Amino acid sequence: MIFIPDKKFKFYALAMNGINCVFINTENSKKILILGYDRNKEIAGIRNVLIPFLRYKGINNIDFLILYSVINKKNITAIADNFLIKKIIADFEIEKFKNYSLVGVNEILDKNTKIFVKSSETEVEFKGKNIIFQKILKENKDDYYIIYACFYDFETLKKNSLKSKCIINSKNRKIFQKQKFGEIENVYDVGNKGIFVLDL
Repeated sequence: MIFIPDKKFKFYALAMNGINCVFINTENSKKILILGYDRNKEIAGIRNVLIPFLRYKGINNIDFLILYSVINKKNITAIADNFLIKKIIADFEIEKFKNYSLVGVNEILDKNTKIFVKSSETEVEFKGKNIIFQKILKENKDDYYIIYACFYDFETLKKNSLKSKCIINSKNRKIFQKQKFGEIENVYDVGNKGIFVLDL
C-alpha cells in the first residue's frame, strides 16, 4: 500500500487509559507525539492503540517525542522499537536514550509552524492558531485555539472553555482526582467520546 502524504495540519487527541496522548502532523509532515503521565506503569494502550494508529496513518518516524512524567521505560521503548525517533524531549533525564534533551526547546518547524516545549506545557503555533498541551490546566490569559489538559478542575476548565476548545480524558483524571462533574460546553472528553480529530 502506498501512502500519499497529507499536506494538511492534523491534530489528534487519542483515547487511552492510563496516559494522555496527542499526535500532530504538520502540513510539511513534521510529526509531534506528546505523552503525559503513565504513573510509572506499562501502558497497554501504547502497543494496542497508539502504535497501530500511527502505522495505519503511514507514520514511520517521529520528529519530536515529548514526554511529561512518562517514567516507565517500557512505554518509551515500545515507541522507539517501532519508529525512528529524531528527538526526545522530556521533563526528566532518560539515561537509556541518547537523542533526548530536557524541556526548554523552541524551534521553527517550517514557515507556518513553531513549537515551544516548556517544563509544564508544549505549545504548537500554526498560522497564528495556538494549540497547547498542559500538564496541569491553569487559567490561560491567551486565547488558545485548543487546550489539552492532563489535570484540571471544574472552575478552571469552565473558564478556559469560554475562549478555547478544551480537550480532556476523564478516564485518566478519575485515576488521580475523584471529583465528578457533568458535560461542559466546548469541552471534548476523549475518555467518553473517543478520538478527537482536527484539520487546519
